[in-house]
Amino acid sequence: MMRRTQNTFGWILIAIAFGGSPLFLLGGADSAQGQTWPDYEVAPQFPVPRSWVTHWYARAEYMSIWAKGNPLPALVTTSPTGTVQQDAGVLGEPGTQVLFGNDRIASAAMQGGRITAGHWLDECKTTAFEAQYWVAGVSQDGITLASEGDPIIARPFFNTETGAEDAQLVAFPGLPGSLLIDSRNEIHSVDLLVRKNWMQLAGGGDVDLFYGYRYFRFREMLAIQESVGGTIGLRDKFTAENDFHGLDFGAEFHLRHGPWLFDITTKVAIGDMHERLSVAGSTFPLANPAAATPGGWLTAPSNLGRFSDHEFVAIPELDLRLVYAAFERIRFSLGYNLAVVSKVIRTGDQIDRTVNPGQLENLPLARGGGVVSTADRPAPSLDDTALWLQGVTFGVEFRW
Repeated sequence: MMRRTQNTFGWILIAIAFGGSPLFLLGGADSAQGQTWPDYEVAPQFPVPRSWVTHWYARAEYMSIWAKGNPLPALVTTSPTGTVQQDAGVLGEPGTQVLFGNDRIASAAMQGGRITAGHWLDECKTTAFEAQYWVAGVSQDGITLASEGDPIIARPFFNTETGAEDAQLVAFPGLPGSLLIDSRNEIHSVDLLVRKNWMQLAGGGDVDLFYGYRYFRFREMLAIQESVGGTIGLRDKFTAENDFHGLDFGAEFHLRHGPWLFDITTKVAIGDMHERLSVAGSTFPLANPAAATPGGWLTAPSNLGRFSDHEFVAIPELDLRLVYAAFERIRFSLGYNLAVVSKVIRTGDQIDRTVNPGQLENLPLARGGGVVSTADRPAPSLDDTALWLQGVTFGVEFRW
């Protein structure tokens, strides 16, 4: 005769979740023949109709994600009307204000999605293959400015020829100009996992262990375009690419109470992060852009090119989901996700605002002068930093 336990109510819920009737739990000796279910408190033996077993599952989630902002140095300044040229836009001078930079940008919420699909290989649901892909759409930030000379627009820098703060003038009385800054980033992640049902919890619930492959990509771009005096154009562009390949492993806890479930997923991926930086820039006559010369303002022959590095990286992650089993095969969820990438390169960290004006086009400066400098500045760098990501999710899951 089938062994009964104090967890009969839990078995009834399981039967309903699998699309069948709980009445078979009340059967007699004939019900005790057949295959074995996983060990819940005391594993009963009974036949499981194949039509009640859901082998496949798929979950689609909308994600709203916040990322650690991109730290930028002061890139654009202004000064009050009437400021003399030698002080216009120069950091540290009275009245100078930062219009863009000197802060973190691209910290607004990004919209994205996550898709998870898996297949249990056996009717007892002990082993499954699972794939997950999530993407956060492009996050964009920037500024567009234009002036006939008032207000003043300037690009501050540290001048190697004078050993002091200076500014390249974009717009000043008698000098019209414009400036556009555009920053964008995007995130992709892929998991290919083997999932194993490890243990059942007293009172309802179970624990899965999983391991597999993790790919993570974070790409960021910062572009600056400037025109001075209606005759000269400049472009600076920094592109940071981070591609991670590694081993992913962790555990997922499923706690059940009636139609409600609370899922807790903890995992960590370890592996190699390939960091790549591309620095491009040019100066050109607006009447003939094809006649460009290498180097803009923060990009110069001293730092133009492509640079790369490899770093050992860890990506710990926590995922919390409150799930409501509204129907036999359909569930709805609300969740929170937090992930930390120990090392990435950001465009803001790669900007060297120390400039040797001698290696660039003769542009109007606030101060200028000084002695001729041989410093190779701006210089390239591959400074990395940690990146955190957090967000909320809203999803629906189907089982069949």
